[in-house]
Amino acid sequence: MNILFIEKNLSPTNGGIERVTHVLYKEFRKKGISTYICYYANDDAIVPESDKFQIPIEDDVISTEKKLLEIIEKLNINIIILQNYHYKKFKNLYARIKEKTNIKLLAVMHHNPDLYINKDKFGLTFNKVYFRDYIKTYYYYFHNKYKDMHLNMYEIADKYILLAPQYINTFKKLYKVPTGNLATIGNPCPNVPLTNYADKENIVVIVSRMDEQQKRISKAIKLWEELTKSNNSNNWKLYIVGSGPNLNDYKKMAANIPDIVFTGKTQDPNYFYKKAKIFLMTSMWEGLSMSLIEAMKHGCVPICYNSFDSVYDTISDSRNGYIIEYNDKTMFINKLKYLIKNPEELEKMSALAIEDTNKKYNTDIIVEKWVNLFYSL
Repeated sequence: MNILFIEKNLSPTNGGIERVTHVLYKEFRKKGISTYICYYANDDAIVPESDKFQIPIEDDVISTEKKLLEIIEKLNINIIILQNYHYKKFKNLYARIKEKTNIKLLAVMHHNPDLYINKDKFGLTFNKVYFRDYIKTYYYYFHNKYKDMHLNMYEIADKYILLAPQYINTFKKLYKVPTGNLATIGNPCPNVPLTNYADKENIVVIVSRMDEQQKRISKAIKLWEELTKSNNSNNWKLYIVGSGPNLNDYKKMAANIPDIVFTGKTQDPNYFYKKAKIFLMTSMWEGLSMSLIEAMKHGCVPICYNSFDSVYDTISDSRNGYIIEYNDKTMFINKLKYLIKNPEELEKMSALAIEDTNKKYNTDIIVEKWVNLFYSL
């Protein structure tokens, strides 16, 4: 069996999708499955030259088709896994490749199915982001290119993969399709050496791309501001880890708010997960958040908004973290205060976060699901 991934970036430092591909690539190889990666940008030296192929998919679809057909024939590819490039303009490309070969096509949706729905009100995010989302939602009411794109992929794929069971009903309701062509497989997240809780510091951490359109970091900064105004931060610090287009906007917001540390981009987010006790997520949407799972595997207790269905797959509310109704700032702050003021409960929940995520997102279990799917096609 020979597998070919197609994605935008190869480097795992780019984000969660790339990290998932790298884990699956290595694990499939360990099982004797010949696995290769086609990518458009951002190479990575870890992957041997013989296992990776750069393709001009964003620049030249015709050349990409020719290149892919050469790779499929040369390596006797059986299955293509599409991590990116679900755009409508590529539907004919994939259709022609399927017609000319015997490959099976698997498409993975790496976000929640309803991400195009604006869930914010005016004043809850940057004005330019709010109005962009508002206009987009209005436009999509008449012509939803986003839904068209995924319906096209659903129709052409041999299996369309969602990241959590909670997404099936949402997908069915929004896209009005039968669920027979759907499958659910979570993201693998390798277990890490057990974190010594005694080595952790009074740190709340956010590890994210600094992109307000999706991540809504401005909400977390405002929450922290409210916490410090009421003198409930108790000398804790908020570490914001990552870089992106809105980093300078966030720094300006936080200029007069105490105990916020911007670290910039990191090659090793695990360093911060090991130090922190609490993890925050205020995203507008996610798929199956790798940063959330990674944080919990290091014993960070999460507080997250319920803006994406898979949060209920990852967090058991009040057991290993807290799930907050989207935009309920009061409840969010109350749970953060509670954890800061109750160190014994925080340590107990930290241990459960490690235990639960190590079981649910065990790499061997996830890989077995993929292999079973391959043989079912």
